[in-house]
Amino acid sequence: PTRRSSDLTPINVSTPIQITASGNGVGISTVQASVTDLSGGPNYFNGSTYTAGGPFYLGSTGAGPYSYNSPNLSFLNGHQYSLQAQAVDFATNTALSGAVTFIYESAPATSSISSILNGSFVKSLSQISGTAQDFISGLSTFSVSVAIKDVSTNKWWNGINAFNASDDAYLQVTNSTTATPNTWTYSVPGGLQSDLVSGNTYYAVSRSTNNAGIPEFGPSSTNIPNGVGITFHFDNTAPVSTTTFPSNGGYY
Repeated sequence: PTRRSSDLTPINVSTPIQITASGNGVGISTVQASVTDLSGGPNYFNGSTYTAGGPFYLGSTGAGPYSYNSPNLSFLNGHQYSLQAQAVDFATNTALSGAVTFIYESAPATSSISSILNGSFVKSLSQISGTAQDFISGLSTFSVSVAIKDVSTNKWWNGINAFNASDDAYLQVTNSTTATPNTWTYSVPGGLQSDLVSGNTYYAVSRSTNNAGIPEFGPSSTNIPNGVGITFHFDNTAPVSTTTFPSNGGYY
């Protein structure tokens, strides 16, 4: 997919880079780390910003394991990075570690319900399905869940046997692991189907978490963004019709 520059937001990193090193009896004098952006220049982090002319090996802290961090270090969503350590012992022998590469992701996955139109009338509910997508780390089989609320009583389905929960209880769906967008399906259990009350309005919402561990939004119902999810009206009561003219058994 096409990715705009505005999607690539720099995020400061608070977790230090961890390094181990040994000096074969001589002892370690200095351990340094370099960070390289493999997805586009300027490529090399110099301790303040990314620039050309690297790689730059920057001093770590600690006495084993060692760590490196900087308040200026940031990664861009969707970019691939390479980390490499350099150790110098007291005999001035120098060794480079193998490079470690990773793709940084800060954006959450997205999901939606497609099997029920928002505001529609439903007479039965055996299945809820939809789509989910994440273009960087992707989604696993267990990365999407749904929650259902009875709007008429303001209670959520508790995941077991009743609409009596004060907060959402997310239910695991079956998610495909094919190319984005993924499709997912939730088979509505019989207990939930039998607890749907004709004439009541219900709200259903899906929530996804990508393989980088970033949730679409928080786990509480207060975290659900405005405009996310769908409402539907449940009605399994047959209509009643009566013929008023001509009257039964009359003469005309």
